[in-house]
Amino acid sequence: MIRRMLKYCSVCTALLLTIILITYATLPTPASPPLQGKSGVRLDAQSEAALIKVVFQAARDNDMKTISEYLLEGFTPNVRSERGDTLLTVAAYHGSDRVIATLLTHQEIEIEARNRMGLTAVSAAAFKGHDVALRQLLDAGASPTAANTVNQSAIMFAALAGRTSTVQILRDAGASDSRTDDFGNSADSLARSQGTPETMSHVSSSSPEYQSDAPVPLELSGDERWIDIPYVQ
Repeated sequence: MIRRMLKYCSVCTALLLTIILITYATLPTPASPPLQGKSGVRLDAQSEAALIKVVFQAARDNDMKTISEYLLEGFTPNVRSERGDTLLTVAAYHGSDRVIATLLTHQEIEIEARNRMGLTAVSAAAFKGHDVALRQLLDAGASPTAANTVNQSAIMFAALAGRTSTVQILRDAGASDSRTDDFGNSADSLARSQGTPETMSHVSSSSPEYQSDAPVPLELSGDERWIDIPYVQ
């Protein structure tokens, strides 16, 4: 009975996330600001594409030197990739703490910028469990409660991925584990549906809707967990 219930929950979660992904796939990609350096002359399309490729790889690789050189040339810290990701969001997703520190020193950085999936840098760091990056962003004033267009916030992504310590950081920063998205999911329900009992115990114990007699999820297979969806690249 419990296994059938869990299988049903897993299917529901899969369907829900599929709907979300399809929805966001149809959304327009946020426009990137023009790339022009200190001279004020905008780069041609080919040079712009090449530079974007280099700096976004640097953000993934925690290459602070390349990012610093890019910024010193007068280029915007808010450039976006073809998917609409910003350098800060990509750095947060990959836990590139040195790049994050460098970007946060720039006075024009848009700390709450969202990508096409509606994720901010905080949500990206939370989903991947990069606690150092998350604390950097929160200390710089990033919102722990910012949500996408269907009201999914960082604590929900952290719970979905089983990031226990990340959930605690977000709760301490003011995020609510009882808040629900437009589909009725909370951090608690997402943790339980994805078979992350440690996170479930951590989140649910303080969640108003928690029921102590709720069935404890059995271990789910890798195919039934959705922690590797490329929300950011």
